[in-house]
Amino acid sequence: WLEDGEACAGDPIARFQQAIVQGKLVAVRGVGGFHLACDATNASAVSLVRERKRRYEKPLAVMARDLAAVESLCEVSAQEQSELLSPRKPIVLLTKRTGCAAAANVAPGSGRLGVMLPYTPLHLLLSRDCPPLVLTSANVSDAPMPYREEQIPRLWVLADAVLTHDRPILRRMDDTVCEFAAGSRRLMRRARGFAPEPVPLRVKGADTAMQALAFGAQLKNTFCLLKEGRAYLSGHMGDLDDAEVNAFCRAEIPAFLALFGGEPRVLAHDLHPDYAATRMARSYAKEYSGTALFGVQHHHAHLASVLAEHGLARAVGFVFDGAGYGSDGESWGGELLYGSAAEAQRLGRLRPLLLPGGDAAIRAPWKIGLAAVFEACGEEAARARFGAYPEAEAVLGLTQRGMAARSSGMGRLFDAVAAIAGLGKTVS
Repeated sequence: WLEDGEACAGDPIARFQQAIVQGKLVAVRGVGGFHLACDATNASAVSLVRERKRRYEKPLAVMARDLAAVESLCEVSAQEQSELLSPRKPIVLLTKRTGCAAAANVAPGSGRLGVMLPYTPLHLLLSRDCPPLVLTSANVSDAPMPYREEQIPRLWVLADAVLTHDRPILRRMDDTVCEFAAGSRRLMRRARGFAPEPVPLRVKGADTAMQALAFGAQLKNTFCLLKEGRAYLSGHMGDLDDAEVNAFCRAEIPAFLALFGGEPRVLAHDLHPDYAATRMARSYAKEYSGTALFGVQHHHAHLASVLAEHGLARAVGFVFDGAGYGSDGESWGGELLYGSAAEAQRLGRLRPLLLPGGDAAIRAPWKIGLAAVFEACGEEAARARFGAYPEAEAVLGLTQRGMAARSSGMGRLFDAVAAIAGLGKTVS
């Protein structure tokens, strides 16, 4: 038990429970990294978590001591109960009960709560005599989760105390997040308890002797080793534009290959020439002779993944995703594709919307809404709906002159409609 960087005597479990009751924040070392814990029923403590992590609106996960405690917070179906009690112990998104004891700011504006049960002996001891706990990664928003002993000093900007142990963590691993929809479990983040368990591929006629290494996307990255007809997916890496995540990913790949005896001859990467994952693939190609680089269009990769999941040879696919580098060098978004895992034909796309100010408009979707109203209904209608916004005239000027990028992403269409409906000026 550490306070102010110094070890303290006494029972650390009792100290933890006392700190939680007092509304303090405690960083706890688990099996995949350090979590930040507080009383989930204490709105002031939850606000402190948000302030220190700079995570102002995204929901926070909750750990409850047992199934009865979960059922006092949320409605739990038989499938959800089975998943909560499974050895994997993921975070399961559940429907809040009326009068749910968790503070409203744990998951603001949402009717659901992400809940998990204790999955280590330490967690069992900590939660035994405590209220439900917020248990979120002990990092400032968008930074990677600390997991090594020497990273403890960075926890003091977040935590009032640190509870650690002498069991080294070999690799960082986030908690898995899932929900149940249409009668099946849907993984929203595949990590602890699931990764790196292989996924058997169901693509007919696939060459099972071929080994390939796919370097994944720029954001929310995971990489994947294909070997003997199985896909070995890494845990959630994070955003590769973060230097520490990038370095962790570069170190993790060779360790992953050594663990599974991987000797890939094909290196798959996104078509975008400037993505960190693309540069990583190029550097591996130089380091390992006899490997071949293979560029994959972002949205075709999504189609191929669904074909593999369902064992389909070909299909028409609606691929609704953010921006992806297209095979024509343009930015693609909401796509209608037809094809197989090997090739796909682009049949259509959503009508591209103007983004006044470029990527900045994604954070301020009212600008997209203004441009959409202008193009559909004219200048007068755009002013009538958005004229009260401080920058409205400047944004309208950019729109009139066509000085704006375009995006065919489904997300941008949702942004525009939400802005027109008055559902928010900014995105967090």
